[in-house]
Amino acid sequence: MSRAPALAVLAGVALLGCRPGPLLLGVEELEAPELAAALRGPRPPLVLDVRDLESYRRGHIPGALRLELGELAGLLRATPLAPDRELVTVCYHGNRSLGAAATAQAHTRGRARSLHGGMARWQELRLPLEVGPGPALAPEQLRPPLLRPGLPAQLALLAARYLLRPLGLVVALATLLLLRRREGFAPSLLRRGTLAALVGGAAALAVELRGASVELELVRGLGLVAWLALAGLGHLHLDDARSRRLAEAGTPRGGLVALALALALLALLPLGAPLHRVDLRLEVLGAELLHRRGIEAQLVELRLYPLCAFLTLLVAAGALARRARPLARGLRPLVVGLAFLAAALARVLLLPLQHLPAWASLWEALALLLALGLTALAVRREAV
Repeated sequence: MSRAPALAVLAGVALLGCRPGPLLLGVEELEAPELAAALRGPRPPLVLDVRDLESYRRGHIPGALRLELGELAGLLRATPLAPDRELVTVCYHGNRSLGAAATAQAHTRGRARSLHGGMARWQELRLPLEVGPGPALAPEQLRPPLLRPGLPAQLALLAARYLLRPLGLVVALATLLLLRRREGFAPSLLRRGTLAALVGGAAALAVELRGASVELELVRGLGLVAWLALAGLGHLHLDDARSRRLAEAGTPRGGLVALALALALLALLPLGAPLHRVDLRLEVLGAELLHRRGIEAQLVELRLYPLCAFLTLLVAAGALARRARPLARGLRPLVVGLAFLAAALARVLLLPLQHLPAWASLWEALALLLALGLTALAVRREAV
């Protein structure tokens, strides 16, 4: 990869490395004095504190309920709020509560906001505090909602978990074996891409079997992007024969520039997708399975990937527009941008299935298996 697209990707990482504010999560904030005034009003908001228990006991906003992020969906499902009652989430400094407010928005018809500055700001202004354990919540109120999928959905979940994902790992290993004796730059890229797919597929299988974690979700997503980008570049670099044929055929650069710009605009679409945690209990063949999906992984897939795709595709359009540069210099960032865009759009398409995790798992596992299978076939047919 040339330096320009690499810098574009790093710029996207830097943009997301800042505090995940309201713009990224689609959450409104309110100031501490505004919340204090609302609590004295005739219709006080429901305040949810997502700090640890010891910090909560040392001092919390009067009337605030303490719970874990994973318990939020269960509470709002068990005790739904009236549409005219506001919900406010609170944490230490106003960062974690943004994710809690985003999740609350998906489970309530009312308004959900986050306290700007968190309890640090509240205490700095010397606003009222309560000390002690606070109101007690029944355990059944905090359990994630129970979903009873039909038999086809149960079979889909089992097929994705115990058949398709392991089979995808086998296909990835077979592709690596096919590439082990191939020499050259293109086979090297394909090997690294397939290895990234293998690591990402293993992380996806671990998520299915052990439950979601931030680290596993990130490894899964980044493995997919690395595989798409490296495999695409590998095929592009097959002795640069394809790029030379395109150049010799007089490929209209104007059309490629327009395509890169159109894809860059398309990459902005996922930035408006909602982000929220998913916590569900699934009843599968008489047993309960816990399904969790954290907001951090969605932040990467629906904010970082689109930004990287947008910036890299802009670099590709600029490189393709300069006729003095070889065509391959513009095609390389175009392939990388397409990899980020494909990963982001795939997650957008799966958003409606977040509360139907069986079909989402089946879709993901089947897509990865088919793509790896096509790569293996291409390796066998091409004299790489």
